[in-house]
Amino acid sequence: MNQPSPFPNACIYALRLHTPTTQVRAEDMPAVSGQLEHVISGRRHEFNTGEQLLACLALELARAATAAAPQPE
Repeated sequence: MNQPSPFPNACIYALRLHTPTTQVRAEDMPAVSGQLEHVISGRRHEFNTGEQLLACLALELARAATAAAPQPE
């Protein structure tokens, strides 16, 4: 009953979200900050905004598409 995953292992990421270690006013906190890591390669991206997180994801998706593209012979 073990079905193969529709997602390739090469597309596994760990997302770490940071929380402040001291009390910070809500208006002083970034909307989102943390780190995105590609599990297989260990590549890491730090981000401090939602836009930066989306840019990290776009970069990783472009790398995955390039790696998956057939190579000319």
